[in-house]
Amino acid sequence: MRAPIEDCYHEWAEVYAAIADDRDFAAQVGALESLCAPPGGPRALLDLFAGPAYHAVEAGRRGWLVSAVDASRSMREVALARGFPDAGRYHVCAVPDDLSATLPAEHFDCALVSRYSAGYLGVGDVERLLRELRDLLRPGGVAVFELHDVSAVAGGLHDLGIQARTATLADGTRIECYWPDGRVVWSADDYVVEMPVRIETDHPTSGRSTSRFASVEHIHSAASVRRLAERAGLSVVDEDLRCAFPESTPVILRKG
Repeated sequence: MRAPIEDCYHEWAEVYAAIADDRDFAAQVGALESLCAPPGGPRALLDLFAGPAYHAVEAGRRGWLVSAVDASRSMREVALARGFPDAGRYHVCAVPDDLSATLPAEHFDCALVSRYSAGYLGVGDVERLLRELRDLLRPGGVAVFELHDVSAVAGGLHDLGIQARTATLADGTRIECYWPDGRVVWSADDYVVEMPVRIETDHPTSGRSTSRFASVEHIHSAASVRRLAERAGLSVVDEDLRCAFPESTPVILRKG
C-alpha cells in the first residue's frame, strides 16, 4: 500500500529537502532576474509550492524581498533552518484558495511555480491561480511555471531528470529516490497520472528501510497554460529559459 505523496512532504520533509537540492538555484534565480526590470526598491519574489524554498533563499541572498507558500508546516520549518530569511513571510496555506487573503495585492515582481508543482492542481484551479497571480503581481511583473516537456510525457515519464536521485543527510543517512518507480497509471478520461514513488534510506546504525508513495498529478502542457493565462488577462512572454530550467518547459507570463 502506497501512502499519498503529501505524507512525504509532511512527515519526511528533511528527506525531501535533501532530494530536492539538485538544481542550480543561482542560475535559475539569475534567469528570473533577467525577466524583472529593477523596481524602485528591491525585487519581490513569491515562491509557490515552495517546500524548502531554495529559490527564495537564493533570491534573498541577492537582495530580493521573498515570500513563500506551502501547505506543509514541516516544510516551513525545514526552509527556516536552511536559510529562509523571514518566518513571517513563509505562509502555510492552500494554493490558490488562500492567496488573496494571505498576500498583499500588486506586490510581487515575480511568482514562481517550479518543477511540475502546477500538477497538483486541476485545470480549473490553475486558471484560478492565474487570476490570483494577475492581482498579486505588480504591473510588468512575471509568473513563471515550470511544466513537463510533453515529449517526456509521451515517452512514459521514465526519462525524467528526477527519476533517480541520491542525497546524504547530515547524520550520514544515504537517500535514494525513484520518481516514478515503475509503471505509471493514467486516468482513462483526463491527463491525470499516478506515479509510484520509492524512497530508500540507509542509516549508518539503524540500516536500510523503504517507503513507498503515490503521486497523483495533472499534466498541463505549456500551450494549455498559455491559453488559460490569456483568458486570465496575462500575456505570454516569448523567451526560452530552458538553459536555466533544463528537462522542463518554462512558461513565462507577464502582467500588462
